[in-house]
Amino acid sequence: MSEGYKVKVSATDISKKEKYEHLKQLPNLKNLEIIALNVGNKSQLEDFLKGCNVVVHGGTPFKLDVQDPKAELFNPTIKGTENFL
Repeated sequence: MSEGYKVKVSATDISKKEKYEHLKQLPNLKNLEIIALNVGNKSQLEDFLKGCNVVVHGGTPFKLDVQDPKAELFNPTIKGTENFL
């Protein structure tokens, strides 16, 4: 942001301000936009990505105790990552 880049950050629930409030302490806040985004919604994701030259997707938790791998394929986290790809 300090070099003039515009940065968009997505949050599943922007009412949970504690998850991104620290970003508002960064310099050049005018270049930061925090947007509610459901990555499971492809059209919403496409709108979010318009105009982006670089995408960093880092909000993917993982599970170690998977009981049914086939059912996990429909997990919103996995579907959202798949949509990004």
